[in-house]
Amino acid sequence: MKHKILVIEDDMSISNFLVTLLRAENYEVISASEGRLGYHLSLSHQPDIIILDLGLPDIDGIEWIRQYRNLINSIILVVTAKDDHPSKVEALDLGADDYVLKPFSPKELIKRVEAILKRVYSKSQKDSFLRSGELILDLKKYKLFKNNDEII
Repeated sequence: MKHKILVIEDDMSISNFLVTLLRAENYEVISASEGRLGYHLSLSHQPDIIILDLGLPDIDGIEWIRQYRNLINSIILVVTAKDDHPSKVEALDLGADDYVLKPFSPKELIKRVEAILKRVYSKSQKDSFLRSGELILDLKKYKLFKNNDEII
């Protein structure tokens, strides 16, 4: 099963870098340059992880988490240049799952994504997936996979 990641980042060079990096690691990636668009994409695409910048043009990332955290099931990984203690604490208090500072090591970011997914999916995987040979049924997302490719 390919994990889906939504990147919400207004700096196009960073967004393009993240999309390229994550796709190279075999993740399905979608992106948004504004927070509100990112929220709508999170509803329609139901990503496993949202990588969220705090400095968005239409809504502050802290406010984004405050407004939308309880409306989505995705993991939120904040990736931002805001290196102040109150922002970190507030983001985590509001429901962010991790916080990475820019500039970041690409390898570290990938390892954090892998660690989060491993932790989350190893706990619930037994209860949410049925396997039969090369078929996998995701009971939470109501999707069927054959050889890790989505069929339905």
